Amino acid sequence: PIGYHFPNYYLRVQPLIMGLAYLCPLDLLFSFWFYNMLQILKTGLANTTGFTVGLQGQLAGVSEMLLLESHGALVALVVWSVWAARRHLRQTVRAARASRREQDDGSPVTYRTAWLGFLASGVFLAGWCVAAGMTLPAVFVQLALLFVCFFGVTKYAATTGFTFLAPAGAKGADIMRFVGGTMNLSPGTQITMWMMNRNAMVGVPIRVTAILSVPHFFRMLGHRLRRNPLIWSAVPIAFVVGCAFSAGATLHRSYTEGGMNGPLSLYLWDWRDLESRVPAIEGTEPTFFDTQKLVVWLSGATEAGLLLYLRARYAWWPFHPAAIAFPTRQYGFSLLLVWLIKTLVLHYGGVGLYRRSLPFWYGIMIGYLLGVGISTTADAIWFRGQEHWVHGW
Repeated sequence: PIGYHFPNYYLRVQPLIMGLAYLCPLDLLFSFWFYNMLQILKTGLANTTGFTVGLQGQLAGVSEMLLLESHGALVALVVWSVWAARRHLRQTVRAARASRREQDDGSPVTYRTAWLGFLASGVFLAGWCVAAGMTLPAVFVQLALLFVCFFGVTKYAATTGFTFLAPAGAKGADIMRFVGGTMNLSPGTQITMWMMNRNAMVGVPIRVTAILSVPHFFRMLGHRLRRNPLIWSAVPIAFVVGCAFSAGATLHRSYTEGGMNGPLSLYLWDWRDLESRVPAIEGTEPTFFDTQKLVVWLSGATEAGLLLYLRARYAWWPFHPAAIAFPTRQYGFSLLLVWLIKTLVLHYGGVGLYRRSLPFWYGIMIGYLLGVGISTTADAIWFRGQEHWVHGW
C-alpha cells in the first residue's frame, strides 16, 4: 500500500491478461489503469477522512460507494447501448413477425428464433423465481439487473476486446440491498436473490466465459452455422455435460470428504455468506431505502453518460467509460505495463512494428497456458493431495 489508509496495489505480472490486453486500444488500456489508480486514491482519502454516506445504522463505506458508482455507470452503458441499437431492434422485430420466412435473414439463427428464445428464457427464469418464493416486483428488478450484468459483459467484451471484465455489482443483489433496503423484501425474496447471485446460478460473472464467447462464435460462423449441426449442437451438449459432471463431482466430494472440509471447501463460503444475512432475512436487522446511496449510484450513471458524450464529441478524448463500469482491481499493474509497451512500440515503430510484435505476445499466452497444463498434469500424476498453486486470479 502507498499509505496506511490506502488499499494494496498488486504488482503482479499476469502473462495471459497481458497478451490479450496488447490487442486492445490504447485509450482503453489507459482508462483501466488510470481508473484503478483513481480508485486507490479515493479509497485512501475516504478512509483517512472517515467519509461515509447513508442513513444512520446502514452507513456505506468507500468500498460500497465505489460499487454503487461503478454499477450506475454499467447501467448507463447498457441503456445507451440498447438505445443506440433501437432501429436495428425494431427491424429484427419486424423480421421476426414477417409471414414470409425469407424476410427473416437473421444469422446464424432467425430473428424469430432469437426473440422467442429470449422471451422463453425470461418467462422460465421469472417462473422459477416466483416458485422459489420471490415476489413479482422483485422478480422484474432482479431479471433487469441480471440482463444488465450479462449483456454488459458480452457487449463490452466485444467492443473493447478485453475479456477479463468483472461487472460492478455482479448480478444485482447487492444493489437491491444497498439502495432499496431489505425492509420491504420478504424472506423468500431475499433467499432467492442470494441463490441467484451466488456461484451456483450461472456462475460468478467474472468466470462466465461461455456467455461472452458463444454469441461471438455464432456471429463469426454466420449462416454457415445452420449447415453445421455438430457445431451448434455442441453448445447445449457441453452445457448439459458440464452441469452433470459438476453436480456429480460436488455430490461425490460431499459424501466422501464432507462439503465443508479442506482448504477448498465446497460450501463454507456460501454458508458464511448466508449466515451473515440471517438477521436481515428474518427481519431483526432490516435496512431501508436510502436516497444518499441512490445519489451515489446516479452519480456513476452521470459520469458514464458524460464520458460517452465526450467520446462522441471529441475524437481525441482518452478516457473510456467502461473503466468505471468494469474496475480492474488486481489487473491494474499488468495493464499499465502493456499500455507503456504498446505506446512505445507504436511511437517508435508504428503499425509495422506492432504487427511484427504480435507473435511474441501470442507466444506468451500459449507458453503460459502450456506451463499451467504441464504443472497440472504433473500434480495429478506425482503430487496427488499436494498440488501446487500455479494459476490464480
